[in-house]
Amino acid sequence: MNDAPISIEQSDDTITIRGEVDAHTAPMVRTTAEPMLARGTLRIELSGVEFIDSSGLGVLVALTERAREQGGDLIVVAPSRPVVRLLQISGLDGHITTES
Repeated sequence: MNDAPISIEQSDDTITIRGEVDAHTAPMVRTTAEPMLARGTLRIELSGVEFIDSSGLGVLVALTERAREQGGDLIVVAPSRPVVRLLQISGLDGHITTES
């Protein structure tokens, strides 16, 4: 059994995250994603995210803004129900690009 609260895998232009994205793990997401922004559009697959808090949301917003400043975008792919819910209640579902 894996006791890590988060699993991050990267390939080409996609990062796949599973587990919890919170104040403890959000910096790991940022550290993994930031170097990939130079490639253009970054896809973050979140179907396996069981929990996300405001720290995780803040990282998604910051990465989206940075990607757009560089002429790319951040696409949240297959967001889990907790991710969709947080995007909706925060009003960011219209700001962050999502893809089913």
